[in-house]
Amino acid sequence: MKAISKAIIKCINTVVVLDSLSRPEDLFKFVERDEVGPFCGICRIFRHKSNSNVRNHVESKHFPFKFVYTCEVCGKQVKTKASLSTHKSEQHRNMAKIGERHR
Repeated sequence: MKAISKAIIKCINTVVVLDSLSRPEDLFKFVERDEVGPFCGICRIFRHKSNSNVRNHVESKHFPFKFVYTCEVCGKQVKTKASLSTHKSEQHRNMAKIGERHR
């Protein structure tokens, strides 16, 4: 019986959480810290020394389709901020070098 109650509470909390996520920056709400450093406040398993890496974990593992990111160069849409960064570095690597030369 306790497992069922916990599952219902978790489900209700998830609905509340989803309603409070209106911007990608809101994902930092789930980055918690203790004496060791930042960790995921949802699963409480993932840790990293960087808040941004924990935030990326929260987005990719717990809210993978909540936000859409669009590449300003080619218009490709991806599901995470980290995916957009990877896409730009792999597909548009020369664009940054060209832009730097024209400054």
